[in-house]
Formats: sequence, C-alpha cells, structure tokens
Amino acid sequence: MLIATTECMLEGLKAGKQVNFGDLGAFRLQINSGGAPSADLFTSDYIKGVNIQFVPGEELQVIFQGLKFNLVPTRAAQAAVIKAGKTTVDISGKNGSSDSESPDEI
Repeated sequence: MLIATTECMLEGLKAGKQVNFGDLGAFRLQINSGGAPSADLFTSDYIKGVNIQFVPGEELQVIFQGLKFNLVPTRAAQAAVIKAGKTTVDISGKNGSSDSESPDEI
C-alpha cells in the first residue's frame, strides 16, 4: 500500500500538483533558484534545485506547538569526542573547546 501511495504522490508532484493526505498534511514541490534581473528574463537556467515541501495538517500543527527542544551536540562534535576517547562534549560554546570532562555538558 505504501509503494502505491508513494507512486501516486510522485505522479502528482511531477504533474506540478499539491498532493493532499487529509489530516496528515500535503506535499508540494518547492523550487530553489537564483534571482533573475526581471520576471521576463527568468528561465530554468536560474533553477538550482527542487525540494519536496511538507505542510502539516491542522492536528499536526497543534502537536508541533507544544514541542520542547533540547540543545544537543552536532554529529561532527559527537564524532570528535568519540575519536578523542572522551565521554562528554561541551555544547555551551563558552570555552571554545569540545572536550569538557563535565557530565553536565552532555
């Protein structure tokens, strides 16, 4: 069922349509481009890429409003800590170092 849904979604997106999934939300294409001197001079040469944009339905938007986020180290910082044989990483940015020994800074 998911394969058929994906195929139908891609078909709709290729046709330039927004694909709606009811309460879940909608998918549509989003073009990334550089600026042209004027709309008349804009051609596909200015297009740098295309992304699939997801717009959540109303129920998901309500859920997103209540989310709380925690600061975490980047994957690169985590990898550097592991490579250095450490167990913690300073993500505060206060000392400019990522090799803190304090467990409070994980």
